[in-house]
Parts: sequence; C-alpha cells; structure tokens
Amino acid sequence: MNYTVNIADIEQALIGLGGEAKAKNIQDKILVDYCNNSVPENYQNERSFRQTIQRKMEDYCPQADGFDGLKKQAKFLRVGHGLYRLALGLSHDKKQSEGTSKSKKVSPVPAAYKVKLPAMRDWLVRVAQRGQPVTYGDVKAAFGLDRFSLVHALARLGRQSKELEEPILSAMVVNKVTGRCGPGFDAEFGVNDVDERKRLHKFWTEQTIQSPVPLVTADIEERMARFVSKEARPQQAAFRRRVFDACGGRCVISGCDLVETLDAAHKKGRDWRKHNAASDGYVMRKDLHALYDNNLLIIESDGTIKLHEAAVSQYGQFANQNVSIPNNV
Repeated sequence: MNYTVNIADIEQALIGLGGEAKAKNIQDKILVDYCNNSVPENYQNERSFRQTIQRKMEDYCPQADGFDGLKKQAKFLRVGHGLYRLALGLSHDKKQSEGTSKSKKVSPVPAAYKVKLPAMRDWLVRVAQRGQPVTYGDVKAAFGLDRFSLVHALARLGRQSKELEEPILSAMVVNKVTGRCGPGFDAEFGVNDVDERKRLHKFWTEQTIQSPVPLVTADIEERMARFVSKEARPQQAAFRRRVFDACGGRCVISGCDLVETLDAAHKKGRDWRKHNAASDGYVMRKDLHALYDNNLLIIESDGTIKLHEAAVSQYGQFANQNVSIPNNV
C-alpha cells in the first residue's frame, strides 16, 4: 500500500498518545493506525519512512531553524530529547530586525479550558468515588471542550495528581471503544490505567472531601463548569451544562445565580434517562426545585407560575409570574 505522511495524521497520532510523546512512539502509532503496521511501498525502507515523519514534525516546530511563524502555524513543540508536545494555543510574533530571519518568539495564548480545571478535578473525583470511568466524549460534552483542550486539560490534571502524590485522576477518562486510556497515559505516568482506576476509587472513597469556598466570578464558563461538576453521571452532567447555558446560569423563577444553590430540574413528563436536551429542563434554586418536584409549584405551558396554597405563605412573591429563560428553548 502507498501512504503519504501528513500533518493531520501526525496530530491525531499525538492526540491519541495523550498530547506528548517520543518521536518513535508517534512513528509507531502512524505505522499501526494508517499503514497496517507495514512500511508503505512508496518509501525506500522503514528508516526513510520514520525520517519523513520526523522532518514533517520539524517543519511545524517553532524551535526548528528557519521556522517562519508568518507562513506556518506551529503544530508541535520540542520539550525534550526526541520528545514532542502539541503546540496548540500558541501564536507567533515575528521579530522585527532588518535583513534577518531569526527564530520567532512563541508566546502562549490564555486557554479557556484553564478556568474549568478546578471544577473538572472536582467532577473526576466524584467519578472516581462512583467507580465507573467516563469517556473522552463524556468530558467534552459536560465541559464544552474541543479535543485539543481536552488533551491539555487531562494532561494538566494528571500532572497535578502526581505532584500531590495522589493516584492519577485522568485515568478515569477512557476511550469509548477500548475502555482504556490512550498509550500516552502509560508513557507519561508509568502506571497501568486499569490498576490506577482501582487505586483512585479506593483513595477517594476513603477521603473526606471539602468543597472549596465558591469564587465570586462573572465568567459564565467557569460558573457552568462548577455547576456541572456536582453531577458524576456523565449524561446528567452534560444535561446540566445544556440547561445552565439555556437559562443564562440563573434560576428561571428567582433569578438567583449562586451556583451552589442551583439545580437542573427536568420538566414534568420528561424522563431523565432519555430526555436531556436543553429544552427538557430548567435551572432552579434548590428549594424551588423541591417545590416543583412535589407539585407545590407548577409551571404552566405558557410559563406562568402557580403555587399550591401550602406554599403561598413562604413563596407567594413568585405566584403568577412567568419563568425567565434568556436563551428560550
């Protein structure tokens, strides 16, 4: 078979290896994933094939001599001898010097996923306590991440666990098909992901977890991540995100936006096992959610709020108001 080495496949191989890996591991993965573990016929030999992959990576590596950030986007970073990392979220500023073409300065752009890391950690701790892993797709849906941000986020969380001398928390996230972490997990952390999940469950079920003092922030993504992190079941975590976004991060009845007081409530007649779109629920303050579930507060089809007489003395201010859904669905 013939095969042409290309940047897209190299990126995918590196993502599959956890976002950071040795050149040899990247080459091996391309051989397996795209070439049926055989050197393509259009290359003279295996050495030539591997060298082509290496050169292609260097073409998109800002540390390489002659790299021009105005002509190419950095794809990879050299972070050690033969060790490469995805260079996502980087911009390249051309040095202003007459008649010279020196190495370009690489400066990091703040990554949106970083504000979500504390909430992602809290969520994965709950997942570990539950003892059932989640998939990469589950995490992307729950926290609104693209695949590149996901790779970086899990790598950061894994390193944080290692620094804290805890089991590696990112082991709780697996491939949907294989049920295992990518090869990059073992390569970076030197542990078996199956054994690590057992350690995580034991470690976190024995811990007394104290929730951090909530931050006062106007960042909707950060508040949404904290709201999502309270629910370990991945399908319901994704539902919380969709509803929170649709309702503008506020209780549709009271307007309260303090995350720690809010719930995601399924609308009457919806089944939480299969109805998890944004239009299937409301964000409600927890006490109002309890009233709603116990039929002491009713939301009519036109959005009008009706109260049972037993609730009027404490909640009468909400009677006959309409629910407020900014992104009405």
